[in-house]
Amino acid sequence: MRSVLRVEVVGFKRFKGTVDGKNIDSGKLFCLTNLNGTRNSADSWAEGTCTEEISLPDGQFCKVLEVDGRIARGERVQVELDMERVSNGKAVREVVQEARIVKPAPAVKAA
Repeated sequence: MRSVLRVEVVGFKRFKGTVDGKNIDSGKLFCLTNLNGTRNSADSWAEGTCTEEISLPDGQFCKVLEVDGRIARGERVQVELDMERVSNGKAVREVVQEARIVKPAPAVKAA
């Protein structure tokens, strides 16, 4: 099953090189996510946001983010991820199939 997930990316990392004779080109996005406060009590609570690490099938998309330059300037970037749920028969996980930057809306001029 495929689904689209829109995330706010605040950082990324990429590795491109050789490890044990294998060529590797990998990437990870660091995306904002809300902390789960549904089980808050007088003794334990959570609120706010944290970052979630999302692995990419290759590092090429990180190169696109690097060229875009907004993250290097400390800005956040909206990204749409095409996700597919896969299983080995025991465990289920989501794999990124495609990623695209959501273009910022044009600025509206005040009248």
